[in-house]
Amino acid sequence: MTKRITSITAISLLALTNYAIGALDVTLSGNSATANWADLTAANYPTSAGYNNFMTNTAGWTTPISADAGSATLDKVAGTGGYPATASIYNFTAEGSLVISNSSPLSGLETLIVQVDLGGLFTSNPVLNYNGGSQALVADFSAITTGDFSFVNPSAPGPPAPTSNFAFQWDLSGVVNPITSYEVAWTTDEHVTTFGIQLDTGDTFSGQAIPEPSTYAAAFGAFALVIVWVRRKFSHQSAA
Repeated sequence: MTKRITSITAISLLALTNYAIGALDVTLSGNSATANWADLTAANYPTSAGYNNFMTNTAGWTTPISADAGSATLDKVAGTGGYPATASIYNFTAEGSLVISNSSPLSGLETLIVQVDLGGLFTSNPVLNYNGGSQALVADFSAITTGDFSFVNPSAPGPPAPTSNFAFQWDLSGVVNPITSYEVAWTTDEHVTTFGIQLDTGDTFSGQAIPEPSTYAAAFGAFALVIVWVRRKFSHQSAA
């Protein structure tokens, strides 16, 4: 099954100050569900509950973070980067691997959107696996818009800059067998501040639900956002 991918590379300024999530409002056909991870701070997720801080930053968390609705969880599974800090999940000088997992997804799942509101770069290519497999499906559509927060790059201090909201959508309508579980995994960059994550799922894929680049391309005031977008064809192989 041939699908269209909108690939976007953004160059933005980096870091940390302010606190919600600047996710896009998306409309999905049929039955849908939305889940959020917000206020990802040390006050809400302390070391005593299974998370790390700057002094105890280990390879993974011992306790996943549940979303505000539904059964999906967020977990750090590898890397020493990524610990709840004052205002966000922060990566110091190391990368970290985050995973959203759901073993009881929406019945008849056909599309999934992950949005990440962060300060810094997002150079990873998130991949989706389902039903315990290792399909490593890249998103069919991606977008970047202005986030809800501001941050200061600790490696290059300067005036606060706005965060960016990175959105990724998968078309799963060509998957033959029902999807009974899934995970979306990505690697976070050094000095990244992750403020919030939103997950939208739907049982009907009716097209791209996140905006085309021309819809949102704009400058962040004095901080330029450079967007280069390329469309290319990509073929998914549906697992039997």
